[in-house]
This record gives sequence, C-alpha cells and structure tokens, in this order.
Amino acid sequence: MKKIFFISMCCVICLCGCSNNEKANFNYTNEEQLEKEITTNLDQIVEVTDITSSNPYDYTKNDFYRNIVKLGKDAVPVLENMYKNKKLSGVNAYLSALAIQDITKCNLHEEYNLDWSTAEEFYALWEDNNCSFKK
Repeated sequence: MKKIFFISMCCVICLCGCSNNEKANFNYTNEEQLEKEITTNLDQIVEVTDITSSNPYDYTKNDFYRNIVKLGKDAVPVLENMYKNKKLSGVNAYLSALAIQDITKCNLHEEYNLDWSTAEEFYALWEDNNCSFKK
C-alpha cells in the first residue's frame, strides 16, 4: 500500500513539475488581439472557399466570415488600419470592406446610392460616407 502511495505521489510531483504554470506572456493590446483574430479568420476563409470563384460573396458564406462580423464595432477601426497599413490585399481587402458594412449595418449603396467594386473604392467612399459611424 505504501509502495502504491509512493509511486502515485512521485507521478503527481513529476506531472506538476512538467506542467507550465507560467502564464503566457502575451502583451497584446485589444487592437492587436482583434487584428490577430481577423487575420486568423481571413486565412481560414481562403482555406474553406473555392478559390476559383470570382464572386467575393462566396467568401462570406462561412463561419469564419461571421466570426469577423461578430467581433463588432471595435473591429472596424482595426480593419481600416489593416487596410491603410497594406496588411490586406486582394480578396481579403474586399472582405474587410464587406465586413465593415455588415458590422456597421451601413451599406453605402442603400444609404447614399454609392457603388463600389473594389476595396480601394470602398475605403475612399467610406471615409466620407460612413453613416455617422463613430469609432
């Protein structure tokens, strides 16, 4: 009985010694966390969507896109900064524009009769016509 107890205690001590009790040393700001979450989801969108599709709305029909939208209004300035800092391009830039519209519920065409077909056009229009969205 003592032998079993001794072996059990040794195992517990070994397991406790092997576990990492130190907290992860992440010093992310909220914006950095949001950017990381956005980037991760954008990467996943590309993985689950047929990349031969020329319809950017096909890229919005998955949980990863919805995850970005669910980040809420705090994600809007992060998406804007990612675009301005050239961290988004191609379909990801376009998806960021769609996400901003979905998050803010401010569709530029419906609100201002403004059409855009590229992320560049969206962000140029968004600067002046953002349905009074407050950051």
